[in-house]
Amino acid sequence: MARPFWIGVAVLVLATPLGLLAAGTAWGEWGAEDFAQPATRQAIAEASLHAAPPAGAPRGMARLAAFWKAPLPDYAPPFLRGAAGGYVLCAALGVGLTLAASLLLHRALNPHKSYAGEPRRLP
Repeated sequence: MARPFWIGVAVLVLATPLGLLAAGTAWGEWGAEDFAQPATRQAIAEASLHAAPPAGAPRGMARLAAFWKAPLPDYAPPFLRGAAGGYVLCAALGVGLTLAASLLLHRALNPHKSYAGEPRRLP
């Protein structure tokens, strides 16, 4: 039952570099500083069905930009040469972290069940 799910997850992880083939930028992958650059503002408008972007970065984005720095900015860790490898690595890390968080949450909410859904045998 779980095998098709994991095959699907693996296919999606391996397909993540396809985003590198797309023209332009992905919607919403802008930094606070991008709202001050005319060329980037134009790209934001084009990606937003020609809706004009705000005059400046949204307040929350500007406030958090100094606080939060991406652990792997631009999907390019220094030990990898290409962005495609960084995309796959980030996808695998995201899947792994999501899986770990899900399993920890499941265990916290169901302390008397095993991962197979059967009652745990207490020693």
